[in-house]
Amino acid sequence: MGTLQHQQDIYMESTQAHINQLSTAWERVYSAMIDKDVIIGVTDGLTSIVKLIAQFTESVGGGIGVLNILGTTFTKVFSTQIARELMIFNHNIQSSFDTMRNQNFAKAISSQFAETGQGNEIQKTVNG
Repeated sequence: MGTLQHQQDIYMESTQAHINQLSTAWERVYSAMIDKDVIIGVTDGLTSIVKLIAQFTESVGGGIGVLNILGTTFTKVFSTQIARELMIFNHNIQSSFDTMRNQNFAKAISSQFAETGQGNEIQKTVNG
């Protein structure tokens, strides 16, 4: 047995050789199952779609133009919902500030009446 054959035998027993054999077999299956004309057609179709998107983006002034169009469209479509959610948000913020003011007021009153023992009762009344 020659040196080259011995090296080939060692390689064929290695993990890498088995991985390469699996890869080659998979490529054969892939080639047999997938028609190259279908792949070319799908690729060309996707390329056309991307080109149309690029042309549209360029025609409206780039990314900022697209954002302006989308922003305007969303505002028109969702204006009622946006207004309602902003009102709810505003009410929640206002309620939070009112609660904080009441708690600070209660702490101030409570500390003033702490000497008489009524401070804790006032704090409980304000906090509900």
